[in-house]
Amino acid sequence: MKKSSILLFIIYVSSFLSSFLTNRRPFWYHQLKKPIFTPTGYTIGFVRSILYFFIALAVSIINDRHRYNSQTKRFFSLCITNFLCNQAFSLLFFRLKLLLFGIINTMLIALTAVDLVKKELGRCQK
Repeated sequence: MKKSSILLFIIYVSSFLSSFLTNRRPFWYHQLKKPIFTPTGYTIGFVRSILYFFIALAVSIINDRHRYNSQTKRFFSLCITNFLCNQAFSLLFFRLKLLLFGIINTMLIALTAVDLVKKELGRCQK
């Protein structure tokens, strides 16, 4: 349990630190043509905090419940890829303004998330 608590703390703190990669004055972002349902920056920050908490919690739970083997190695590889892509989004989209890479990064996040869910559902059904 102590190892999982440390892992949870490391993931959550690194998520918090990555928030500093976001440009604090994104004037260009406000000028983009966005759909009417686009959430405010405060909403996105709040949701991302919750998202990172659940990512960290899921990794901690899996770490506690499963012995390390080839399946968990693949699962952790997907978790790390998903986590790093989540961290990179702020840098790519807001700081560097690389919209195409932001979209590609978002697709990687979605694909790894779907793969993670499929893997865990498959594991639960066995």
